[in-house]
Amino acid sequence: MFEHFAQRVKNSYAPIRISFLSEQEEQYRQNPPYKGLKVLHNVPLTHATIIKLSALVAAGAEVTVTSPSFMTPEPTFLQAAIDAGMTWLPLSECKNMPFDVHLDCAAELLDITPPRLGTIELTGTGTQKYQHSDLSFPCISIDLSSVKALETCLGTGEAFVRAFNQLTGKSLAGKTATVFGFGKVGIGIAERLRDIEFHVSIVDSDPHKLTEANQNQFTAISSNDIAAVEHAIESSFVVVTATGKTNCIGSKYRRSSFSNCWLANMGAEDEFGDTFSEADVLCKKRPINFSIDEPTRIEYLDPVFYAHNQAIEILLQRSLSNGVHPYPQNLSDNIVARWKSIHNIEFTLEG
Repeated sequence: MFEHFAQRVKNSYAPIRISFLSEQEEQYRQNPPYKGLKVLHNVPLTHATIIKLSALVAAGAEVTVTSPSFMTPEPTFLQAAIDAGMTWLPLSECKNMPFDVHLDCAAELLDITPPRLGTIELTGTGTQKYQHSDLSFPCISIDLSSVKALETCLGTGEAFVRAFNQLTGKSLAGKTATVFGFGKVGIGIAERLRDIEFHVSIVDSDPHKLTEANQNQFTAISSNDIAAVEHAIESSFVVVTATGKTNCIGSKYRRSSFSNCWLANMGAEDEFGDTFSEADVLCKKRPINFSIDEPTRIEYLDPVFYAHNQAIEILLQRSLSNGVHPYPQNLSDNIVARWKSIHNIEFTLEG
């Protein structure tokens, strides 16, 4: 039943947009590499995620699906997936259950029963949490690879603009923005805003990131220069957070400086903090793109989800030490090159 449900979802996309996951599912169906593996899957549940799950089911995995706390699945869609045979549990009910592999997002599975083989983490925020933990298992980070930048540098910037337009009904063209954080997500948002004739100020604590922002013709401001940061905020149409750090705004800057601009978070954490109410920030402080039907366009997620699934093979084939490991560069570079060829797009990934 789930296979039929997933096929209906796949049929809603042009084949080129899901080329990696379609290829992966076909390969796994012919020779299931994960037969009998118990997998806990913690990724925001969207239509794109159903296609990812379909490949894992074809691989023979016994998949239990949950969803990160920063996104509540749309009830009708969730019920349809459950009716089709998907095994679903709320995150709170997964705490003491044993699994062979965790497929994680934002490290929300970090504090539950450790996986037998290991974890594969999608995000930068989650990777940092795993890096600062004393792990009894290996963790492979997709974020520590160029393939993740397809989603963050390209897909997230596009998604931010699309979500902001849908949520506010306001045009962004010709406005001024302050973006906190110049990692992959911040870079993607800043570049996309510049494409629509935005003036963008970048706020970061890392001198190297500030130099990079300057070199890319953005206005770079140290997060420790309180007066300069607050001046930029006061003249901004929108302020966007993409640092991955909890309470990095409210703990440092005057609330009054933010009175006349739109506030948007694009990280998994509450980056604005308790000084700001949920009503002060779009989407109650949650990442704003997760409030729209397609949080990130599937062509940007397709290669990233492919790598997230494929990394289970690495856990099975290699003896990895406990702790965090990057998704292998040779595999990542190959995926990026293939994606460029498939979509006939040439660019240089940053971040």
